[in-house]
Amino acid sequence: MSQPSQTTLTFEEIIAPVTREEFFERYWNKAPLIISRGDRGYYGDLYRLQDVDRSIFGDSHCQDDHVSLIPPQGSDEEMTTHAPSDLAYDEMYRAFNKGYTIRFASIQSTWSPVARLSAAMCEAFSARVNVNCYLTPASSQGFKIHIDTHDVFILQTHGAKDWFVYETDDYALPLKTLDTHHTDIRNQYKSPLTDDEVKLKHRIRLEAGDLLFMPRGVPHKAIAAPGEASLHLTFGIHPLYWVEYAKAAMEMLAVHNRSFREPLPVDFVTNPEVAASMSAHFAEALKAAMAQNPSFERTTECMV
Repeated sequence: MSQPSQTTLTFEEIIAPVTREEFFERYWNKAPLIISRGDRGYYGDLYRLQDVDRSIFGDSHCQDDHVSLIPPQGSDEEMTTHAPSDLAYDEMYRAFNKGYTIRFASIQSTWSPVARLSAAMCEAFSARVNVNCYLTPASSQGFKIHIDTHDVFILQTHGAKDWFVYETDDYALPLKTLDTHHTDIRNQYKSPLTDDEVKLKHRIRLEAGDLLFMPRGVPHKAIAAPGEASLHLTFGIHPLYWVEYAKAAMEMLAVHNRSFREPLPVDFVTNPEVAASMSAHFAEALKAAMAQNPSFERTTECMV
């Protein structure tokens, strides 16, 4: 059984030959980046096909639901999520032999080479980084066309996968919290999408050693190439956003502003007159809060 390697990759090596400066100028929050290297061993021993079994056995005691069985397109089955301690080894591979994609979530917490690269990415982006592993049978497709609400780096470590990347002008830089709570935004850019709703921009076959970066909001789907299983790692980048910074600033102000700590009127939902009166109160509270001059320095300390 294989052991985790001591391979340590840097963010700069992941995006090479693109430089760090070029990446943040041309691609971050702007456009997909595709790197075809022709070097199947480029990622070294980061996470190989033979490492899958070891990581499964290593997690066999884990109670967290971080193993997902994703049925192939055309199946009537639903995706299921399991704790490794509750999922029989042979059950998982029976599903794989039926075309299911197996997703292992947050493997940076259990596999040291991935943890080291994840830490390097955290430092490069000043962001939280989560890493999922996808093991897909040959010629199988897990998800329909969809968007992600966070940026992703896709590192192909075994086999090959065809990625279909589509154009989008509907809703740039989506946020999960906004998509969840605001119907107008959710309807403006619904996911999953269909082929007749989007225009294909790139079709790329990622071979082992290749990389694909996609900003959040870019529609895409992926199908494993024929012949052998595909294994790739998805590094999800979760930075702090300005909306979260503004929220933190308001929370700091609430410490010294009683009006922001008070509850809304208990009958504002059922009494239109009470709801109407809240508009003036809200405006006054905002004016009072802004008069306190929110501190950039104190908010920054709170966030980090």
